[in-house]
Amino acid sequence: YLCILQEDVAVGWEVVYENTLTGAATTIDITGLDGDKDVIYQLHIMHKNGGTAAGNMYMRFNDDSTTNYNIIYLQALDGALSTSHVEASSGMNCAYTDISQSSYNVYSIFAKTGDKRRMVSQSICWYTPLATDQLLRQEWFGEWTNTTSNIIKINIAAAANLNFAAGTYLLL
Repeated sequence: YLCILQEDVAVGWEVVYENTLTGAATTIDITGLDGDKDVIYQLHIMHKNGGTAAGNMYMRFNDDSTTNYNIIYLQALDGALSTSHVEASSGMNCAYTDISQSSYNVYSIFAKTGDKRRMVSQSICWYTPLATDQLLRQEWFGEWTNTTSNIIKINIAAAANLNFAAGTYLLL
């Protein structure tokens, strides 16, 4: 979704991209965006992992794979809370999905140039390596340190041996 602003007041959301994958993919590109005009994006992904391993998805803007991203995450699993911080990454980690499982993810992205573009996401999925399956709850906080390039494309890439299986759903 994108938030429609009218004289600096949010008046509603507009769907700018919707897709249910019919086949497996390792990357998904959302193009034709105008972050300066749209200002805020809300992206929903129901990720189905059809790959041979568990892992993260990575979000990049405008195909920028240089070290222009910083990430912090909080994770709750099996009653324990953990955190991590990564600076100068080549993309924003934005969700974990276990092998043969699915995860539901919601991202809020501030897209306007002039400031670091910040992303906040919430993710939930089943985590199966423990003795009993557990729900894994994550919150990711990321930023794209490029402050001058208008966001015209969002690229979501799967980690090695991970993919977006048929039935993966995206709504922006």
